Amino acid sequence: MTRLRYDDIFHISEQLTKYDSDLRRIIDMGLNELGAAAAGANLTELQKYIKGECVGIVPITSGEGIINSFSQTIKSIIDFTGLTSFITNATDVAGIAEAVERKATMLFIADDATCKLLHLKKSIIADNSECTSRGFATALKNKIKNSDKKKITILGAGPVGQMAAKNLKADDIEIIIYDIDKEKMDTAANNLGIGTAKSLQEALDKSNFYFEATTSINTIKENDIKADTFIAAPGVPLGIDETVIKKHADRIITDTLEIGVITMVFTILEKLSII
Repeated sequence: MTRLRYDDIFHISEQLTKYDSDLRRIIDMGLNELGAAAAGANLTELQKYIKGECVGIVPITSGEGIINSFSQTIKSIIDFTGLTSFITNATDVAGIAEAVERKATMLFIADDATCKLLHLKKSIIADNSECTSRGFATALKNKIKNSDKKKITILGAGPVGQMAAKNLKADDIEIIIYDIDKEKMDTAANNLGIGTAKSLQEALDKSNFYFEATTSINTIKENDIKADTFIAAPGVPLGIDETVIKKHADRIITDTLEIGVITMVFTILEKLSII
């Protein structure tokens, strides 16, 4: 999990409505519809389970400390789903106790290593890395469904890339995975039963749909963009050249927190729906 900076997140709260509108235009789904779909359920059905739920967001000081505006940004994203939330005044263990005292049914906690949403009464956990991977994979699936070429290239064989491959493969989409670490790539491919590429260029040439999950910058450049290229990129730092982002914004889905956190919320709600 990459540590975010204030510059990565300061704009999120005020741009949520616009981002939601952009997603509807690009993939025919808004944030909440996408989160529900990534959780494997219908939005209208899951919204029935929002009533009575409340998220306590607890600032955590371990590691390098609290990121300026992080808790406020998380609150704005959670509130966008229709859930009630609050930020505790206390931090760490005292903050957890405060959230319980204030009748939170869920806890949102994050440090430099992990980010979780916990349901206190039902012992349900949603993990940010897993939900981010699933959310972006669902966005890519929704985009590829009308294409004749059901093939996706995943760049990066780390946890997020492998989770995306598993999710996409379940929908009978052909997956090619590439990583500069050949051993990691081959192990992931063997475990998942998917194809590999010998080079980055070969990986990019094999498909027009990319899931960018590397920790490198400028992995995808302008000359890699084809007429029908589409990119889902949850990575921080972002592995897409700045020129590509500016020129092809309508063919790229990327954010630092929104899709992952929204998917965490609906993952919890989906699990509540079947208990």
